[in-house]
Amino acid sequence: LILALAASPLAACEAPYGLDYKTIGQSLAVSIGIESPPGITIEQAGQVPYSSLGYRLGDSAEQMLVLGTASDNANLWTSAERRALSTKAGRITKTAGFKWNLSETYWPAPDPLSEGAAASSRSTLRLLDFGDVKRFGARLHGQFDSARESEITILGTSIPTISLSEICHCEDFDWDFQNQFWLDRQSGFVWRSVQY
Repeated sequence: LILALAASPLAACEAPYGLDYKTIGQSLAVSIGIESPPGITIEQAGQVPYSSLGYRLGDSAEQMLVLGTASDNANLWTSAERRALSTKAGRITKTAGFKWNLSETYWPAPDPLSEGAAASSRSTLRLLDFGDVKRFGARLHGQFDSARESEITILGTSIPTISLSEICHCEDFDWDFQNQFWLDRQSGFVWRSVQY
């Protein structure tokens, strides 16, 4: 609270020597959780002549990835920062260039997420490889909750979606987390997700 109050008067001023106290105040406010970090604007997205997606790591500012290749419902997204994500039906299946990377995802049975809203109340099992830490075949169990209708906004456009939460547990790492997916009500396309 003290930091927030200290940032308020600074946000109204601009100092000499190129110091922009408004930006400093906003950065301070973001770092202590008062505001959301800035996102990709519609103008920035419109300047990219390729399919793109925005991603955010934790509380960091949103970054952009562009579609490198697409085949058999699998997409490879890359960035100038030498980061890459591979996705299938909206689920991240591989990563590169991050602090912790997912080397591969294996499915003993098809991922229910690829069935859209029909994934509601279904369970999942996937095997994960983490080459950076030499752990392979980690078993991850998931359970989707009941689907809920919701609306999200992306680049100023309101989209009617089905929201699905997936409660996950990985015994190998004693790791519990929850993924969230927002799917198009008609096509099942994943418009937004929070994935760990």
